[in-house]
This record gives sequence, structure tokens and C-alpha cells, in this order.
Amino acid sequence: MYKHILFMLLASMLSACGGSSEKAIEKETQLPAPNNAPTLSGLFSVDAKASQVTTVVLNTADVDNDALTFSITDIPDWVSFTSENNQVTLTIAPDFFDIDDYILEFAISDGNSETKYNFNLNVLDNPDKWQNIQLTSGELLGSWVSDTNDVVSFSFLDNSKAQGVYFVDNEVIPFHWSLSESLDLTLFEPGCIEECAERDSFQIRVVAQQENKLRINVIDSVNQQTVYNLSKDQINSSIHGKYISLPQAEFNQVSTINLDENKVNMNVDMGDIRLGRTTYNNYKFYVESTIDIVQGNYQVTMTSSNEKKNFTDISYFNTQSQQYVKLDIDIIIDSISLLPSSPGLTIATIEFHAELVSDLGSYVLDDYERLKEDIEAEYQHSSVLQAVSSTSAPNFEVGNSYTGRIINDASIDLDGMEYIAGGSVFTIISETSGETTLTVAGSNFTQIMPFTWSVENDVLTIIIDEKATEHEFIVLPNGEISMTSPIIVDEVKSYPQAYPFYQVPANSFNISDYIGTFKHSVYDLFESDRLQLLLSTDGFGEYYARAGDVELTDYWKQEGDGSVSIISKYECNNNVFDYDTCYSEALMREGGVFVIRNLKLLSIDSDTYKFQYSLAVSGDDYNWAYQSHRHFEKTSQ
Repeated sequence: MYKHILFMLLASMLSACGGSSEKAIEKETQLPAPNNAPTLSGLFSVDAKASQVTTVVLNTADVDNDALTFSITDIPDWVSFTSENNQVTLTIAPDFFDIDDYILEFAISDGNSETKYNFNLNVLDNPDKWQNIQLTSGELLGSWVSDTNDVVSFSFLDNSKAQGVYFVDNEVIPFHWSLSESLDLTLFEPGCIEECAERDSFQIRVVAQQENKLRINVIDSVNQQTVYNLSKDQINSSIHGKYISLPQAEFNQVSTINLDENKVNMNVDMGDIRLGRTTYNNYKFYVESTIDIVQGNYQVTMTSSNEKKNFTDISYFNTQSQQYVKLDIDIIIDSISLLPSSPGLTIATIEFHAELVSDLGSYVLDDYERLKEDIEAEYQHSSVLQAVSSTSAPNFEVGNSYTGRIINDASIDLDGMEYIAGGSVFTIISETSGETTLTVAGSNFTQIMPFTWSVENDVLTIIIDEKATEHEFIVLPNGEISMTSPIIVDEVKSYPQAYPFYQVPANSFNISDYIGTFKHSVYDLFESDRLQLLLSTDGFGEYYARAGDVELTDYWKQEGDGSVSIISKYECNNNVFDYDTCYSEALMREGGVFVIRNLKLLSIDSDTYKFQYSLAVSGDDYNWAYQSHRHFEKTSQ
């Protein structure tokens, strides 16, 4: 009996132990149910109009009924959302300055899993919501740049002539502007503001404005409409490096603006300055100074050492004595400002006035024709600077000739003439030597000038008569290469001037290549200096002719080297009808000054004729000469 009870007890204990162990093992190996990622559904590509609210509803879902979180990466400030009752409601309220295509990244999360979606949002224009905003001239002045990849800009200048610059398709176009019920622009060809027909006309309507942003609708002369979003960038750190003035010519002054060192070395265009009987065409003012930021613009610091330019022996007619009197005038620079226009473009504006230096004695300003007008006038001129880049020095080959200008500030006595600059064509003789030939226009006298040369760190060093000059190479806006040459100012300062650089081809030209009508290069964007060179087959011509001129006032002849020399017939009597007789009379005449020009054709590139240019000025007090370059576009035979 005892054994039986004991067996049953042991069996019961074993049974209890075995069952308990199996349940524990089963509980330990049981896995949790998998999480289901949440989802979004609805429209994922939406068009929204500017200045109008658009609402989009998306549905959220989660199989596990977890709490969900919705988010947008880099959400614009004009997009907002709410999330409730398994829906996300988007509110889209863009402005006109938000017009673009966007891809927004949406994310929905349950805390464990996250699902991402791309949402395509296209913000469209909305002409029905356009306004008609009237700007003041103060609001308009400055540079306005488009937000497109193909940069378009409008720069409105603060000057009495209401000038401006339109930059489009890498072209700089000058314009006049007026502001009334609309903003009206008249566009011209560069260098032909007054004398040529307008190139186009724009009527501009400002349809939206936001701080320093404008949305404009431009209607051209054929009623074609273009809409731009523009922003006004007061300070542009891209003003840095080397610049030339536009339009690009055969020789270009190079300005350097260094913001890191707060310095400028500039040649500022002053336009045409007329004092008394004399007009100084395309006059340049060199300034070496520092710059400051004044009211959002770069301002060149003017001091007593850089603000003045002396003009001596200016002829004014005295109405009392009935004689011409020579007077001295100082041009005083009041300010030079730099306005960023668009990437690589800067507008320089110079303001100046004239001050009388000479003592008039018992006479007053009104006793002289134009004197009071000249002294009391306030002058202003703007020019456009375009950035240029440096390039490596070329490989000079022995036996080849190249263009440039390697002699400056020479003061060489050449056939009784003070030869001030030249070497516009030079020949490489060996790996270290070369030569250039100097000629005096109208004379058979020539002089060969030997030199040594070397290139180091892409700088060409030329040594002539123990004088060394350094020449760098730059790429001009049209892609051509130019060689710099230092110009000395006030015997101590120097600035680079860039001359065309190319290998002179071994071509021969005949007189027919010189005959015809040629268009001069344009040197000033805002002045009307569209001039022509005319050479006819009968020996008559005119170096500076204007469109429509009938009478030719120059004589020309072909020289022994194939070049052409030109003299004005005003240097001789009315009964003279050829170059040689006129030249002989000019040499024998006492008093006065006469000018001889010489053109030697070096290269023809399509319609562009490239000449070596020589000038000689002779007179009682003047005997000097130089060499340079001139490029002309041939318009007719």
C-alpha cells in the first residue's frame, strides 16, 4: 500500500515537472507579429498658380493602426500642412518669385518604419493676378539681374542722359529709358546712340514686386512678350580681377580691381571732352587708388594726388580783343563709382568738372566764347567694364613675326621725330633675340631695333636698349588673344594696355584690298562715334568720315612697301589735288601742325581688315610719331 501511494506521488511529481517545462519553452520561442509600413495615396504631381492658394489632400494608411508622423524635407515657407483623420492637407501659396519646378520629398512614419515619396510641384505664372506697379526712378536705379541660367540684366544709370545697359545672349546693348505710366526703353547699336536708327524698343510693365525683386513683362517693337524675374544685387563680390572697357576694340586699356587688397588700377572712360576749340575724343583717366562701399556701391577714393588732370594751351576766342587766347584748364574728378551689372560686367561712372587755372586779368568768363559754359558744366560719363582672364604665353617660333606692342615711353629720336611708342610687329630671330622695325608715317626713314627676349611664368620679357618691359597675355571677350604692354603715367605709375596678338600671316596684298569703305572700331558704348574710312581709286579719301559725307577731305598714296599714307587736304592750298603736292606744301608751311597717317595691311579675317597703324605729327612745337594697330570692318568695295 505504501509503495503504491509512493509511486503515484512520484508519478504525479514527474508529470507536473514535465508539463511545466514544455510550456516555458513554447513561450520563449514565440515571435512578435511583423510591422507594416505606413502609406500615402493621392496626387503626387500638382500645378499651382502664383498668387493663388492651392489645396492638396493625401490619404494616410497603416494596417497596424499605429500613430503616424508626416514630414517634408526642405519645405518652402509658402507650403504648409495639417494631419488629422488619416489625411494630410497641403496648403500651397506661392508668390510670383517662387515660379519654378520643385520636387519635394514627403515621408510618413509610424515610429518603426518610414516610407518616402517624391512630390512634383510646378508653380506657374498667373497673369490674371498681375499688378500694374509704378516705380520711382530711385527704386529703379541700379542693376537688375534675372534668376535664369541664361543671364539677362538691365542696368539703369543715375545720370542726366537716362542711359542704361541691357545684357542678353552675352551681348551688351545700350539704351535710353523714361519712366511714366510704363517703363520705356529705346535700344541702340553700341557707339551709335544719336545718329543711327533705334535697334528696338521695349515697353516694360512691373507686374509684381517684393523687396529688391521685380517681375516684369517686356513687350518689344513687334509685340513679342517676355517675362523675367529680376533681383537687385547691390553688392557683388564677383568684382575682382582684370577688366577692359566695352566695346572691345583693337587696343584696350586694362583695369585691375582687387577687393582683397581694396585697391584699383583703372583707366576710366570720360567720353568726349570739349574745351574751347578742342575736343578730346574718348579721353581716358588713369587712377590708382582704394575703394570703399558707399550706399551699396563701390566708390573709388579720390584724393588730391589722383583727382586732377591738367589741360594746357586750350584756345578760346576773346570777343573783346577779337583774338584766340590760350588758357589752362584743370579737370577735377569728383567721383568714380562701380556698379555690378551681371556676372563679369561692371559699370563705371565718373563725374567731373572743369576749373580755370589761367588768370584772365581784366577780362571775365563771359568775354570768351564757351569758357563760362565749360567751367560751369557738370560732366558725367559711364562705361561698361567686362572681365577678362589671363592665359599662358604662346610658343614663339624662330622666323615668325607677331603683333603686339613692345616699345612704350621710348622717346627715341627718329629722323627728327620723337618716337614715343612702337614695335607693333616684331620678329623672332633666335631663341633669345628678335627685332622690330620703326617707321615714321609719310617718311621713308626706318630703324631696326634689336632686342632680347625670354618667357618665364607665362610673362614675356623684352629688353631694348637696356630697358626691360614685361608683357602678359589675356583672353578677350570674343576669344581673341591680346598682349599687354605697360604704359607709363607721370613717369612713375604704369598700367597695362592690351594690343592684338597673332602670328602675322605670310600674305601679300594689293591696292584693291585698300580701296573701299571701312567701318572704324567703336570705342565708346554710349557715344555716337560710328565713323568710316573711305579710300577711292582716284587718290581721294577720308580717314574720319561720317555716314552721308559727300566731300572727301583727304589725299592718299601707296608707299613702296605696299602701305597707304593719308594726309588731310586742309594742310595744303585749294588748288592742290594729290598727296605728294599737299605733303610738300605742308612741310614748307610755317606755323601750324599737320598729321600723316599710314596703314599697312597685315591680315584679313572675313570682313575684318587688320592694319599696322603709324601716326606722325609735325609742326613748330610738335614733332612726334608712334606705331599701333587699327582694325576696320569692310562694308563695301
